[in-house]
Amino acid sequence: MKMGEDENWSILAGVRFFLAFIVVNGHIGFFRPSAMGAFFDQFGGKAAVVGFLVISGYSVSASMANKRDGFLRRRFLRIYPIYGLTIIYAAFLQYVVGAQTLTGLQLAPSSPVTLAGNLFLVQSYLVPRIDFDPPVWSLSIEFSFYILLFFMHRISKYALVFAGVFSFLFFLLPLDLSDHRFYQLAMKANMIRYLWPFLVGVYLFKQPLMWHFGVVAVVGSLACGFSPTTYEPLSWMTFLIVIIAVAATRRNVGRSQRWLDYLGDLSYPLYLVHFPLWITMFAVWQVQDSLVYMIAAIIASVILTSVVEAPVRRRLARGISWGHSIIQARAAPASP
Repeated sequence: MKMGEDENWSILAGVRFFLAFIVVNGHIGFFRPSAMGAFFDQFGGKAAVVGFLVISGYSVSASMANKRDGFLRRRFLRIYPIYGLTIIYAAFLQYVVGAQTLTGLQLAPSSPVTLAGNLFLVQSYLVPRIDFDPPVWSLSIEFSFYILLFFMHRISKYALVFAGVFSFLFFLLPLDLSDHRFYQLAMKANMIRYLWPFLVGVYLFKQPLMWHFGVVAVVGSLACGFSPTTYEPLSWMTFLIVIIAVAATRRNVGRSQRWLDYLGDLSYPLYLVHFPLWITMFAVWQVQDSLVYMIAAIIASVILTSVVEAPVRRRLARGISWGHSIIQARAAPASP
């Protein structure tokens, strides 16, 4: 039996949807305030990103432990089809509707350089994220963590511990200090701020003892409760829920549930597509009902999951495998 096969991954799938739902509800107030949006926003959009990264660190560690070969290719095929389509859609949308003024938020069309940088997953590093789909800032960070994980065996464990502690302390620092421009610039380094939850996920995958989960739950919940990055009142609870879910997955609590697995599949397109879709509904269709916004986001996620993501991933996988076999054949020595 491969590592991770005796764990109930449905639990984490359901929690991923919960985290995406937090992010979505945190954004709906820009378009049309709602009581449900205000409630779920208390769990904290940034805390949800922290939770995503913990789950990501845990689950991709299992993936690489099972099969190291092709790890980065598998992760790319997992995230890029819907991501690339969303960036193209947002790029087209910004030139159709132009700058937009939402409730408490100004959106400006991004430059071609910024759009290209987002397509190549270098936002937050070389270019800013595009205004017409703010959640994409985290995707470049997460993919860089995949690369780090792939080469982690070459990095000293003391260097990793130092990086994790430094990131954790960075996460707790004030976001703004007046008259300190270098500090303000440094605080934009999201890769540093969000490294620690990914490393926590990797660490928990390698730790069989439950008391490790308890320590992480307490320390991480306190951090989310006090960090200015996760200022919402229930951010600490978001982190706690994630760690409990990871521990339950490790202990194989309950049985696998297809409906939870499906919600987990919906979480990624829901996270990515809701914002540009809502801009379309706001600027083009002039929708005024928050419930309609939510229903539309769920329907779009269902369509992307069933009609776009799975078929594109299969075709890309076949194409890359075919290309890889051709390269291998060309590189092989000729028969005597």
